[in-house]
Amino acid sequence: MAPGGGTSAAGLVAATSRIASLGRAGDAASARAMFDAMPRRDAVAWNAMLTAYVRAGQPRDALTLFSRAPAPDAFSLTAALSAAAALRSSIAGAQLHARLIRAGLRALLPVGNTLVDMYAKCARADDAARAFGEMRERNALSWCSLLHAYVLSDHLRLAQELFDQMPNRNNVAWNTLLMGHSRSGNANQCLL
Repeated sequence: MAPGGGTSAAGLVAATSRIASLGRAGDAASARAMFDAMPRRDAVAWNAMLTAYVRAGQPRDALTLFSRAPAPDAFSLTAALSAAAALRSSIAGAQLHARLIRAGLRALLPVGNTLVDMYAKCARADDAARAFGEMRERNALSWCSLLHAYVLSDHLRLAQELFDQMPNRNNVAWNTLLMGHSRSGNANQCLL
């Protein structure tokens, strides 16, 4: 069998599985060699390679590969948003956000969460809040990502208001709010 797994469906699945495995191990170079050796790639193979780059801390390579992806889907856009977040590139993130809107994919929970997280990591609290507001469904990650955006942007009043509105407060939310008040020199506020 060729290194790329051959052209059969089973070969494609095997090669993609190997890329994902190498990606989980942080070996993006070997994953890329496997990806390049594949005679045929489907969306799952592209997504596995994008995720391998993100996990290996190679966000620029992930965005470069994403720009060549034939038909980006929710999974590839989520990986690309994670890469933009790792680079703290609000410009790349905003371009990806526009692409999500055009593709009609922003309503998906993982996509929305990654979008809020990306804006939070880029210290764009207003954009994070807008993305959060557009989400049809939210979970603890959604709430904590926006809370983190407010804390990173020193919007402690908004962070406290959001925290007070949270349907379920978890340790991440508490610690994020504590960090914000502590950084501002107002740690006593957390005792109330």
